[in-house]
Amino acid sequence: MHVDIAGNVINSIAMECIDGSIERHRFSSGVRYILRSYNDGSEVHVIGKNNMIFIEIWDVNKYAFPLVVLRYKASSMDVLSAAYTACYAHELLQGKISEERMEALI
Repeated sequence: MHVDIAGNVINSIAMECIDGSIERHRFSSGVRYILRSYNDGSEVHVIGKNNMIFIEIWDVNKYAFPLVVLRYKASSMDVLSAAYTACYAHELLQGKISEERMEALI
């Protein structure tokens, strides 16, 4: 179940905010999808493992570790809400959110 949800999450992120290529890596207890941006050197990793979904946002040009890690229970998560949260965090890290939008969110 977590494998299908992880795939849905990465596809939603790709459709909503990040233009890039997707890789899939399977391992014994789950799956990792990596969305590599064509534009800014960032990556989004979505990991499905043991009924959990982890979303990691990386800036591989600057750091060797994820800058944001989001964690969800696969059985109770909303895929679109998780994708929007990941997109917002990515935009925030890339400096793509205007001051007006930041003030509206506060």
